[in-house]
Amino acid sequence: MQRETGAGSGPWRECYRQDEIVAFVRDHSALLGLISSLVDDDECSFDHHGGCQAHGFLSLEPGEMCPNEEAKRLIEEARR
Repeated sequence: MQRETGAGSGPWRECYRQDEIVAFVRDHSALLGLISSLVDDDECSFDHHGGCQAHGFLSLEPGEMCPNEEAKRLIEEARR
């Protein structure tokens, strides 16, 4: 997998290209089950600073996606 820093990532992490993550998760069904069990079904709730209060990610950068929402989208795409 090739690493890249993208629009959904903050300075505190590097992320892989989404298509590579989806392919990896599809190939590892146990991983998909584990990620699914850790994801919260509640919708994100952002405060006036842009942090997600619902999931505890309070120091998100402007435009950065909550990791919980990111995981939900990856799961959805991997199950297609």
